[in-house]
Amino acid sequence: MGLINWLINLLRKEQTIPIIHGKEVTSKEVIELLTPFTDRQWISDGVFECIITSNLRTFLINDRVSKRIYKQESFDCDDYSYSLMGNITQWYPEGSIGIIWGLNKYGEPHAWNFFINEDKQIMFIEPQNDMIFSPTTERTWVMII
Repeated sequence: MGLINWLINLLRKEQTIPIIHGKEVTSKEVIELLTPFTDRQWISDGVFECIITSNLRTFLINDRVSKRIYKQESFDCDDYSYSLMGNITQWYPEGSIGIIWGLNKYGEPHAWNFFINEDKQIMFIEPQNDMIFSPTTERTWVMII
């Protein structure tokens, strides 16, 4: 039984993904990057680091937020986005990860995540399925980083 329990615990244990540090991005640069998407920006720090997209993809493969079961009002889109932001912040405290509130492509209220990549571009993440995609042209309600 000891070996079986050890293997189960090993499989359950989250793998530590090494951080590949990106370029520095200042709060002023963040404001400039977010302005095309929203007039409402809440920026928590003066300096962040760009997140290397390939490094983030590796993290997302090992993260469990997208495995959670959607439940209206108790674990829905905002909960997914907060959870993913929290997990990425624990992994990479300097990383430029944020939350977006706005309308999805179907015109429905939605929350999802964004990050600033290695080319100092805004990229979106759908935390319910870990898809990384280029921003749409619609303006959002608020972006928080």
